[in-house]
Amino acid sequence: MRTVAAIALAAVLAPLPAFAGDDPSIRSTDSAGTAYAVHSRAATVAQPRAGARLTSTGGCADATAPGVEVCLAVDTAKRSSKAGADRRAAAAVPQWCQQLGTGATSMLRTEACTVSPGTLTVRRTQSGVTRVTGLMRFTVYQHTTTSVTSPVWTHQVTVTADFVSGDAKGTEVRGVADCSGECADHSQSFPLATLSASGASVSGESSFEWPVEFDERGTATPWWTLSFRAPPIAEPHPLDVPTAAEVRCDNELPGVSSPGCVFAASVPVITWYSSALPAYGRHIKEAQASGLPGSPGSGRPLHRLTNPAFQEVNRATSCPSSLPRPSDKSCDEYPFASTYEGGYTGGGTGGRTFEWCEIADSDTHRIGRTGPGFSACMIDEEENSGAGRELNTLLYIPYRVLDNDPFHVEIQ
Repeated sequence: MRTVAAIALAAVLAPLPAFAGDDPSIRSTDSAGTAYAVHSRAATVAQPRAGARLTSTGGCADATAPGVEVCLAVDTAKRSSKAGADRRAAAAVPQWCQQLGTGATSMLRTEACTVSPGTLTVRRTQSGVTRVTGLMRFTVYQHTTTSVTSPVWTHQVTVTADFVSGDAKGTEVRGVADCSGECADHSQSFPLATLSASGASVSGESSFEWPVEFDERGTATPWWTLSFRAPPIAEPHPLDVPTAAEVRCDNELPGVSSPGCVFAASVPVITWYSSALPAYGRHIKEAQASGLPGSPGSGRPLHRLTNPAFQEVNRATSCPSSLPRPSDKSCDEYPFASTYEGGYTGGGTGGRTFEWCEIADSDTHRIGRTGPGFSACMIDEEENSGAGRELNTLLYIPYRVLDNDPFHVEIQ
């Protein structure tokens, strides 16, 4: 008699559910909750990342027991929505992660989740006849959390049995965490567990640390190697579970002395509300409508510029001292001077203004101009200076937006 245990695992990428577009851990508003909000929106990553020590990508290997063969295959099929509903009660992961579709990966600025469905099949061959004697459909959740004030991040895994029958009952599961890139093992725990019934689950947790370097940045990708041993099999069969959660850590954020880590693939959005900042909001909204970049969904984010000298040149290009400043007003530039799309670094041409902005129509600031360029407008001085501070204190610092990092600006 020959017994075969086959393990299949899928990892496909999909967007986060619409309700989870905000990153609640770093969301900010004013005391009235009306002036501004900052959040990161879900990022879809192009390819899953398998661990560097991938044990098998397919085929079969001899096990220690005579006549026993263990086969590993990669399954690209997605699980049905009913199976997803059955899993949620058992999975020790956040709700937004549970509600991802099977075979999906998505991330916020400080959290990422990968949901991978798999199948373990036990087959027995006797007298030339092969039949399935056991089946386990399972789901692997990987949930990674970073901190914007620490070089240590956690990587949790939960394996949930969605359906178990026959010789698959009593399958033992073990887990070992590892990472590739610039990282060091900090701690890990994964208790040996037996999955004997539908709904049973086991979780492991690990943490890794970026070796801090002054004025530097580095990336790393964590993953779990899971080992499944069905009762008819003598030795556990390992499987590296792919993840798309590349962590970026840095110690080069201007004005901040402590290192921290984020998922750079998740692009943050800062939202200002016109009800609280009417002139500021109107200028940005009309500037974006005229063809300037930055709005969410446009596919044209702004990119942070940290060089102080170039920031000053950007301000002088968009808002030169030759422009008269009305009383209690100051010159607002868009795109911001602290971006590569600013007045000078963005090309230095295509300047515009609007009829209500109290800037005379000229070659450098043309009313009605559209397309690439920059915009300037005289607005309330308190609005302008307050929003400028918030760009740093609510977006750049808490989201660790580094030089050339993309972000979006939204006006509601």
